[in-house]
Amino acid sequence: MRKMKKIMTLLITLTMVMSMAVPAFADDAAADTDVETPVAPAPAELTKSQVKAITPKNVKAASCSYTKIKVTWDKIEGVDGYKVYMATKKSGKYSLVRTTTSANTTSYINTGRTTGKTYYYKVRGYKKIGKTTYYTKYSAVRSTYARPNKAVITRVYLPKDEHVKVTWNKVSGASGYQVYRKRTDKSTWKLFKSVSSKTTAVTDDMCRKVYIKGKSGAFYYDFSDLDHNWEYKVRAYKTVNGKKVYGLFSSIATLKPEWTIEEVYDEVWKYIESLEWPLYEAVPTYPEPNEDDEYIVPKKDGSTYHLQHVIGGYTLEDGSDHVIYTNPENGETVIPPNVEFEPRTEKGTCWTPRWPITVNPYQKKNTVLKKLKTEFKGSLGVGVALGPKYWDPDFDCWSGTEVFTFYYKKDGNGYKVWCLE
Repeated sequence: MRKMKKIMTLLITLTMVMSMAVPAFADDAAADTDVETPVAPAPAELTKSQVKAITPKNVKAASCSYTKIKVTWDKIEGVDGYKVYMATKKSGKYSLVRTTTSANTTSYINTGRTTGKTYYYKVRGYKKIGKTTYYTKYSAVRSTYARPNKAVITRVYLPKDEHVKVTWNKVSGASGYQVYRKRTDKSTWKLFKSVSSKTTAVTDDMCRKVYIKGKSGAFYYDFSDLDHNWEYKVRAYKTVNGKKVYGLFSSIATLKPEWTIEEVYDEVWKYIESLEWPLYEAVPTYPEPNEDDEYIVPKKDGSTYHLQHVIGGYTLEDGSDHVIYTNPENGETVIPPNVEFEPRTEKGTCWTPRWPITVNPYQKKNTVLKKLKTEFKGSLGVGVALGPKYWDPDFDCWSGTEVFTFYYKKDGNGYKVWCLE
């Protein structure tokens, strides 16, 4: 019997040793996930001496409406809350206006304030230890006054040619608004217009009437504003006891033109190339010859052709190269100094210029396109009429107007655009 017990004990021991030697597999590893991760110990409680040594930091006071002031401060770890005090004089009596019950609450909005009146604020934290409440030091005093909120410009656009409209959001409690403007190349802002609280938009007439002093009813138009870029800003105000209390200025806003000269340039020349012009032919006789003693008439079958827009130059049938003065922005050509009167190619061929058309960013895109298309179509039409394209059997080549170009250059705030053919 004693021998049997020894055998059983040995078997149990061997079984335990073998189970301890077995490697851990996936199932065993999964079981390990139940092990608890050590948790960092909670921060030690503040002592009364530590509480008394703390000074609240980064206290700020700022208006958040015409009757509200917001006070903020940094969080103090370990306190039970904060107390906010207010006075109407920096050295006057401070009254408790708010008690918070959490260390995480780090702001307070003081409502019912008088617009334009200055208020002073300070903050301190508190901690209850046992049955006694201990306080931190008072923060630095901060002051401000309630005023209308900052206006926000919502849009600057052209409702029509040479009129800039500025719109902004409605500000609660405002008695009115002031709109300021200045040239972008200047530093001085000037009051442009003051409006009532019912108005949240003004229009800047860029070509305004200027009345002549001493002559009743007489006036002239001042176009000088078109030569400059302008920027705008707005602020709300509330009238209190006859005095205006101003909100902060909005961010500065400028007009973004509806078009760029590059996109207008491309659209206009594609339009002109799409036009059809009558094709002529030379005939033996005609009631009267032209200035070159040629007899030419429109083709009986109504044939037409398109003008070609040439950038930089082209080569004639005789192999001569001709340079056309065109868009200076592409860097391919150079405008001669007298281009407004008689632009010429390097070979001496005179190209007929059309007097420059001026456009500016205070014109809507449709206006600019219509203006250029109409003028160039008419100008090129005159050229085609004076030199119609036809096959000249005497020289075995085409004669007459076949190519055109136009170019632009910066002119003040806008551009001058010429057409040549």
